[in-house]
Amino acid sequence: MQADLCSARAAIEHVARTDSKASGSAGGAGQADDDKSCVDESLLQRRKRLKAAHKLADPLEDPHNVEAVFFLRRLQQKWRYETERKTLLKNMNEVLTKGQYSYENPFGADDIENFLNVFMELTKSEQTAFFAACQTCVRERRHLCDEDIRTILRVPVKPPFFVSPSRGRDDTGTGSERRPFKTEDRACEFVNAYLGRFGQLDDKWETPMVAVKCKSPHCEFLPCPHSGCKTLVCLKHGAPGDGAPGEGIWNGDAFACDSLEFCVIQCMVEGCKAVRCEKHMRDMEICDVCTNRQMAEVSLGCYDHGDCGIGQYWVCREHAVRCEGRPVGSEHSNNAEEWYGHDGDGAEQAGLEGTVEREVCGFMCCPTCLDEHECGDNPVDYC
Repeated sequence: MQADLCSARAAIEHVARTDSKASGSAGGAGQADDDKSCVDESLLQRRKRLKAAHKLADPLEDPHNVEAVFFLRRLQQKWRYETERKTLLKNMNEVLTKGQYSYENPFGADDIENFLNVFMELTKSEQTAFFAACQTCVRERRHLCDEDIRTILRVPVKPPFFVSPSRGRDDTGTGSERRPFKTEDRACEFVNAYLGRFGQLDDKWETPMVAVKCKSPHCEFLPCPHSGCKTLVCLKHGAPGDGAPGEGIWNGDAFACDSLEFCVIQCMVEGCKAVRCEKHMRDMEICDVCTNRQMAEVSLGCYDHGDCGIGQYWVCREHAVRCEGRPVGSEHSNNAEEWYGHDGDGAEQAGLEGTVEREVCGFMCCPTCLDEHECGDNPVDYC
């Protein structure tokens, strides 16, 4: 009896062990299947990411280049006619230098004129890169291929960086004409990064670093009052309202661009709204005293161009006054002894006896400088 119970208990334990092994092996197989499916899913996701990254790395597939690719594809098709390449290169070079072409078919538009019209739709940097690619094709005696177009689209952006308050974006913008920034501060960051990478520019205080495309209501415009002129002038960036950008130059020390300075041809007198476009800037006067003060600051290393445009202190003709000199010994004239000697002996020797002794001046002055400047300096000495 005891032996039967022991044998039965041993049989039950054997079955239990067998069941546990079977369940363990089944669970291990299920876990292995789950691990395999996870690996397959991760590989699939990785392939998708790599495919998407490769697609974005190809400038032809970049959604931001859709417009540029459209025009470049059209030019690529029209460039296949080798008999017209010499004429096309000549007119493309004319567009780059003058901004327009002079080619005209007396019998109507032809393939060359259609090609040049599409070429005009490219931005300035794209035109330059496309022209260089076409020259390479002529030199190597081949057609324009897709790799040439990729090279054109990969050309790095360089100053001037474009800013458009209406359609620009600081997060995805590159500073190109097709993908401008939204703010000038973002453009200044790229100016400093560009100069830090490619070196300083000797003429950075004269070369436009940023081009702002002004548009209402982001900017305030006033019309140029010159007879027959209908140009609107931006009061902040100096840009005309015809779509041309306002160009800002470097304003800072020798190593960092702190801000931008724009040439706004507006009267510096507070409250005066007199403006002129660049075409009619001769209708305005320039304060000689303010200009001379600025030149003295520049010569001392203070690279500040003032607050009235790029080194220009504009004054409208209603507020500008030319100083004709002051009597010797007046509050704002130089010492009489420096000019005429003691007791007016210099005046007698110069044949000025019996005349009112006045300082030689001739400065064109704004209302503030007219009362505060010292006569006796020759404006020509500052030129």
